[in-house]
Amino acid sequence: MLAHWAIRSLIFRASTTTERSSLQFSFTSTLRILRRAISGFQQALPSSLPCFFYWLISEVAEQIIPNRQGRTNPRVVNWTFGIRATK
Repeated sequence: MLAHWAIRSLIFRASTTTERSSLQFSFTSTLRILRRAISGFQQALPSSLPCFFYWLISEVAEQIIPNRQGRTNPRVVNWTFGIRATK
C-alpha cells in the first residue's frame, strides 16, 4: 500500500511540473523507473538527493501515454435467439 502511494505521489509530482493530467502517466513505467533508480538512491549522498529526485521526476514526466481513442469493440447488445411469431 505504501509503495502504491509512493508511485502515485511521484506521478502527481510529475503531472504538476508538466501541467498535464496524472492519468496521462503510466503506472508501470513509473514502477520500472523506480526499480532502476533504487540503487542510485542507496549510493547517493544526502546532499545530492534533491537533484536525484528532480531527475526522477523528469524521467517520469517523459513517459506520457498517448490519448486513447474510442472503443474498438463496443459493447454487444444482447439478442434473444429463437423463433418469433410474426403478425
